[in-house]
Amino acid sequence: MKLASLLCAAVLAVLLATGIAVAAGSLTSSSKKVNLPPSSTQLEKRAADARCANGRFAVAGGFDTDFGTEGSDPRAFVESMRPRGRSWRGTGFNTGGSATELRVEAYCSKRRPQVVKFGSTRIAPQEKGAVLVRCPGGTTVRGLGYQTEARLGEGSSRVFLVVTEARRRNPRTVRVEAINIPGGAPNPERGTLEAYAVCGKGPRLDALRGSRTIETGETAALASVCDKGRRAGFGGFALRSETSGAPIPERQFLATRFSRSSERSWVVRSVNASRELTLRARTWAYCTR
Repeated sequence: MKLASLLCAAVLAVLLATGIAVAAGSLTSSSKKVNLPPSSTQLEKRAADARCANGRFAVAGGFDTDFGTEGSDPRAFVESMRPRGRSWRGTGFNTGGSATELRVEAYCSKRRPQVVKFGSTRIAPQEKGAVLVRCPGGTTVRGLGYQTEARLGEGSSRVFLVVTEARRRNPRTVRVEAINIPGGAPNPERGTLEAYAVCGKGPRLDALRGSRTIETGETAALASVCDKGRRAGFGGFALRSETSGAPIPERQFLATRFSRSSERSWVVRSVNASRELTLRARTWAYCTR
């Protein structure tokens, strides 16, 4: 019995020394809620940190909130969702007529991320922009996050970035895209988009994609479900107009849920708040054993 234990320990040491990943078990989750009161005249931004238990590290995260199309409905925007030490931080605000909540989730691993890579870009008014962040050699993307920007000026928004894409482009690269759709305030400004890639070693993550059409004024959820015996490590989404060359101000699409619904599935709930465009929503679950 003692010899068997020594042999197991020796095999484990060889695996670690050669850089071969040793399974760290399933991800656990932690969540935190924050109230988002109506704030139509000034943006009252509030943050929530979902913190992992001792001995675990936040490698991915998600959120869930509300956005309605009627004047009395809450209209919550998620300004950021990104890693913050052992926590996953989400920040949001509500420009609607009634209060709602922002729920932030952290997905926690026993394996500490090797590095969190960061990139940013500036986006001009009525334009779109994207950030690519690449993990170092020998590591792959284990989670992704972003930070946007919104500011008011003279009763209307001067900067208003809305994320329309956040996904893994390939095993080592994250792509985040946003559009800047300020309101009617004079002198609209550029806004900063930041993207985060949580990089580390671990089992291979295979991408599983889903797609659906969402008509004007509709809200719909789409789940990507991993095969039996596999789990969703993290997810991604892309929201596109089915009309080629549609003006930026008309592309009023946003995600109101981006999280796991079970160990095997990742759900993205999207809103099409445009007046005449049809939305094509795509979601990804990145699945591992």
